[in-house]
Amino acid sequence: MVGDLLPHAKKRIAALVKDEPYKDKVSLAFTELERTTILGNLLSHDNPLIDRVSIHEVKEFCNCVRELHRLFLCPNCECFVDYFKDLNILRCSNQKCEKPIEIKTN
Repeated sequence: MVGDLLPHAKKRIAALVKDEPYKDKVSLAFTELERTTILGNLLSHDNPLIDRVSIHEVKEFCNCVRELHRLFLCPNCECFVDYFKDLNILRCSNQKCEKPIEIKTN
């Protein structure tokens, strides 16, 4: 379940990333998603409580997922960032990216 993986992913990024502004943005995105995770569970199952969820709540959950996803994309070419352990960076995975994002790690 996502709820089981989310705290571990948040902890891993917090321990790995050195760049404070990026770390703060990702931490906030994880916190916002954790706040709405219950909606993901309600929406992914045949749940009788689903009709009590407002469209506003669904949009909020979707926006939280979208924001966390966006933070792991290169702002230049929108490819995912990869972790390059030997270089101690998160970096755009697109080798042809003209301005690849690079985020320092520990």
